[in-house]
Amino acid sequence: LARTHRVPVFSNQWGVKHSVRSGRLAYASDVAGLFEERRIHSALWIWRSYRNEKWGFELVHEDKERRETEDVPLMRLLNGVWSGQVSSPSPSLLPPPPPQEAESLAMGGRFKCSTAL
Repeated sequence: LARTHRVPVFSNQWGVKHSVRSGRLAYASDVAGLFEERRIHSALWIWRSYRNEKWGFELVHEDKERRETEDVPLMRLLNGVWSGQVSSPSPSLLPPPPPQEAESLAMGGRFKCSTAL
């Protein structure tokens, strides 16, 4: 969409719950890396919580006693991706091309396919 119509793309909100233990940081790295690689602007859901017992998606958590805790591993990872210190995801993580493009490529690139919006 961005390349075809030369418009910026914004992903309103994305995140991964703190309770996800296996693959949480890898997922965040892949999503943030893909967004950076493709120049897609985004916002995290949710930056901060107030007076909650349990963690959700937030990077800064405030419990019922108003004690703040930061999700330091995730903050470090995102800072690394956004500063260019963490490499982009591997090409195997990129989504496959749309079926029309895949078909065109399978035919040796002899055909051009276009889709109307």
